[in-house]
Amino acid sequence: TKFWDAMSASPISASSGVPLILVQTTAVPAAASGTVADLGLTGADLYVVGPTSSVAANVATTLGTTNRIIGSATDQYNTARAVTNWGIAQGYLGTATVGICSKLPDALGAGTYLGYLGGGMLFTAAGTNSVPSATTGFLSANKSTLRDVFIFGGNASVTPGAKTNIDNALKP
Repeated sequence: TKFWDAMSASPISASSGVPLILVQTTAVPAAASGTVADLGLTGADLYVVGPTSSVAANVATTLGTTNRIIGSATDQYNTARAVTNWGIAQGYLGTATVGICSKLPDALGAGTYLGYLGGGMLFTAAGTNSVPSATTGFLSANKSTLRDVFIFGGNASVTPGAKTNIDNALKP
């Protein structure tokens, strides 16, 4: 999931003004360590996003943090839901706006925009009518407060059938 995990946290980064610092799966690059030091961040300030298959436990130890946002995340869909729920619980995001995308280029553009609006980012699989249960579950659970659901990407990214399934998850 790796880069997807960072993308799911990008709206929180944009809304809070806190940077995303990318690391390797099993190591902290010198540039990342330098950024942490330059910003005066401590372990209490840092959160690892995603499962240990994306960011190993030794990376969190190297960074001096035990903070990990994962929930029951096993893939990018569940990670995005867990990260969005965490952002809502912490007050970085609201439940009025959410965006859905299936490709990384769309997610890159969506993250800052959604953060500006105070909304989270969810994912679906590209080119299929199926929408992961983590995504439809979030939509169903929050449909009473969702005002805007943005779909990022064309029909090759999020198919008309997937859009129908997204709409169905929002129905009363």
